[in-house]
Amino acid sequence: MVKFLATASIVLLTSWSALAADQHIITSGAPVGCRDKDMAVTAHRLEQAGNEQAELNLVAPSLASHECIGFKTGDAVVVTKVADESGMLKVRPPGVVDDYWISAASVSGAGKSADE
Repeated sequence: MVKFLATASIVLLTSWSALAADQHIITSGAPVGCRDKDMAVTAHRLEQAGNEQAELNLVAPSLASHECIGFKTGDAVVVTKVADESGMLKVRPPGVVDDYWISAASVSGAGKSADE
């Protein structure tokens, strides 16, 4: 029984450590993540250009329908697809099934993916 409990404890600790290693943190601003990559790229470009009103006009309907979500600095996310040539990657909040495209520059240590 003691051996079983010791083994179970090691398995649980190892699993928890792996889970924690897959999580990253939103490090800048209040980026928008969208299920549609093109929309996320456009929103990011508008934000970078300082055109916040145009970004809001673009994503407002998608925020209401949950096709896009807003993140804030300090939010934990799991990277599900590493950054590509567009500088975007896919993330999801822990415990959430859906993932969203977001600028890699907004995510700490975004070079690793939980699904790869």
